[in-house]
Amino acid sequence: MAAVLMIVLLMSGTALAYALTGGEFFAKLFMQKAETNSADYSYIDVSQLSAIAGKTIGTVVDTDQLRIDVTDVVSSGSDAMVALCVTAKQLDSVLRYTGWDEIPLNNYRFGSEDGTIFNNMESATVRYIYSDEDTSLAPNQFYLVLTITSLDGFKDSPYTVALQSFGYYDRLAATGNGVGVTTLYKGPWKINLDLSQDTDHSRTILLNRKVDIGEYNYDLEGIYLTPFSCTAVISYEGDPDLSEERFKEVSVKASDFALYTTDRTPVKHGEVSLQNGGTDQPDSTYHITVHLEVPANVKDVLRIHIFGKNFDISPVINDAGQK
Repeated sequence: MAAVLMIVLLMSGTALAYALTGGEFFAKLFMQKAETNSADYSYIDVSQLSAIAGKTIGTVVDTDQLRIDVTDVVSSGSDAMVALCVTAKQLDSVLRYTGWDEIPLNNYRFGSEDGTIFNNMESATVRYIYSDEDTSLAPNQFYLVLTITSLDGFKDSPYTVALQSFGYYDRLAATGNGVGVTTLYKGPWKINLDLSQDTDHSRTILLNRKVDIGEYNYDLEGIYLTPFSCTAVISYEGDPDLSEERFKEVSVKASDFALYTTDRTPVKHGEVSLQNGGTDQPDSTYHITVHLEVPANVKDVLRIHIFGKNFDISPVINDAGQK
């Protein structure tokens, strides 16, 4: 299964207070989104985040160039989220405005984010939050927020995050071993993380329901549901080499992926992502994933809609996770 890594240079919009209480940073981050957005987030549940927080919050990696504080770590089922506060000790500011078309891409950041937490990942996003959008940060600080999805789960703590090539992006003179980053400090900086290994706040629902996509038959094997995402797994019997040929049709039909709560409120989510082994690793299985805009209690998500059909995923059905 091909993995996807995406850098998201988006901002929070308001101040986030630094906290050492597990889950508090992410609770404030999501509540700010809910309070400043007109969408219906009545189902939001941030109270669960303290129960799925890791144990290494407050850990510090301190060198002459950078100080990296573990601000928050939460995980449940197939999802983990990590927030790091990075201070560039020898710089007055990590903001670097050299052209509107590059903002905020050209700010100081890392050219490489790696480590064992990314092993066997389905997908990952890397998000930077700077002081011009979050007034709780000094000009020489930023938050680095990592979101990793792995259907294998996160049960093998401790994990590591390895950061390298701290510098800035310059499209005309980019050098160094970071992607598009002119390196100021090479690193690496290694952070050890102890995740919660929680599964109580996630669910795995075995469905084994037949669905038709075009002229082909597929098996909707099951659903992986966490407070942060939902992944549907489908497969077909036959030649794995046909998976790339069928990819586009599956992607189009999966675009109606939706989740609903107990009172039929739609659960807001980002774009529908489809993954398959592709040309390099042909695979007759597809993973369709959506990331929720704010955390939901998995017990409140009772129905999904995908491939033109509704599926009951209430806890009273055959549930391989908690009921």
